[in-house]
Amino acid sequence: MLFQSYIFILLFFPLCLLGFWGLKRQKLLQLWLIAFSLWFYGAASPYYLLLLLGSIAWNYAFFRAIERGIGRVTERVSGSAMERAEHGMERDSSRKRLLLGIGIAGNLALLCFFKYFNAISAGWSQMKGLEDPILQLALPLGISFFTFQQIGFLADAYKGEVGACSLREYVLFVSFFPYVSSGPIVNAQEMLSLIHICICLRWGCQKRCCLRIPSARRWMQAMAMWQGCPARMPGW
Repeated sequence: MLFQSYIFILLFFPLCLLGFWGLKRQKLLQLWLIAFSLWFYGAASPYYLLLLLGSIAWNYAFFRAIERGIGRVTERVSGSAMERAEHGMERDSSRKRLLLGIGIAGNLALLCFFKYFNAISAGWSQMKGLEDPILQLALPLGISFFTFQQIGFLADAYKGEVGACSLREYVLFVSFFPYVSSGPIVNAQEMLSLIHICICLRWGCQKRCCLRIPSARRWMQAMAMWQGCPARMPGW
């Protein structure tokens, strides 16, 4: 689906705005945006949509594994309690690096497959004396953008720079239709903050205190001053 197409201008965007202004619950609003984002991406081909959902499932599973610190040491280690704790942290860190490496490798393998399959297929066909390649695959829309965006997300999660993120928020972060097909690559915390800002602005000044992300609070304070609303809310 193109932004300048009739279906986007006359149907998709008006319906999306209707739900954005009409829904009262934050979860329902996020699900509404997810549904329209998946519709936007899957309009080109349902196979692309399955690929996107598979990539999301892969990366979110590794994010949760890194977040939980899977592989914590449970066996007894000789020495003091401090030595056992340090040994456990070292082992846990190595497991997290392994999880990060596997997660990134899976992303790069998927990207390289679609980027270079046609070239390899054409070269193989020429070696066999065939005029046409045996098989050609269309490059999925925006695969480079959402792949590297999720790699950045995993790296941030490994460094502890990503807070709590539900599956619903993650799917919206990756598939959000304004940038899923053409970028730019965005930071997870900044994007989630902006989504919360839009939701809270839509609900009014009374909902601003629900934001817990520091960058979002700074944005909201600036917007509150610009709108002439109280800039300091309870909990800020």
